[in-house]
Amino acid sequence: MYTLNTIDQAINDLKNCKVIIVVDDANRENEGDFITTAENATPEIVNFMATHGRGLICVALTEERCEELQIPMMVSKIHLRMKHNLLFLLT
Repeated sequence: MYTLNTIDQAINDLKNCKVIIVVDDANRENEGDFITTAENATPEIVNFMATHGRGLICVALTEERCEELQIPMMVSKIHLRMKHNLLFLLT
């Protein structure tokens, strides 16, 4: 049986350059995501996430930065907001 850590424990782990797993609600996506700080995102950590997470590696970007980099949306904002209120850019 697994026990979940508290938010304070997770924050402490992130401050100590650890990778944590955040689990979604069973009624949402019902999955776990690797999370770490930008300062801890070394090539080795990113490789670990890609190898073992086998999903997208996401970063938070402001709308202004996305425009600067000319990164378009993957699908319409309306479609994404209808499902989980998440906005994804072209990968």
